Amino acid sequence: MRPYHIIVAVDGSDEAGRAVDWAAHLAKCDDIPLTVVHVMPRGGTNRIPQAMEEFERIEHLHLTEHDLLRSAAEKIVGRAAERATQVGAPKVDTAVLVGGDPATVLAAEAEDLGANLVVMGCRGLSNVPGMMLGSVSHRMLHLMDRGAVLAVH
Repeated sequence: MRPYHIIVAVDGSDEAGRAVDWAAHLAKCDDIPLTVVHVMPRGGTNRIPQAMEEFERIEHLHLTEHDLLRSAAEKIVGRAAERATQVGAPKVDTAVLVGGDPATVLAAEAEDLGANLVVMGCRGLSNVPGMMLGSVSHRMLHLMDRGAVLAVH
């Protein structure tokens, strides 16, 4: 089966970087759209982090926990999209999603985008810890109704 839309899940890790390389090469070969996705485990609050309170008072700058988490997530997908473009992916979009279980959120995004391939890094846990902890890549294998999951090590 030929991919017609690829999602690559990123978290800023080296494994995710290798997944971006794989996804970008695949996208480049067949001129396939690629979406770089980061799932924030939680959206953060609208409170100002205690460490930032003095800075906010002096600089009159309002930054919430949500703003900081979102900014970090945007940097993660931005760097990954730039990497994918450098590798040669023809069309790269980004998405920052908020949800509890990253695998469930990724599977829903794949469905929404009509993606039939999700590429992601795996951290290389052995089978026993992986089964006990329920890795994201392992859960994705069970959640993808239509398509494939490529776990890059």
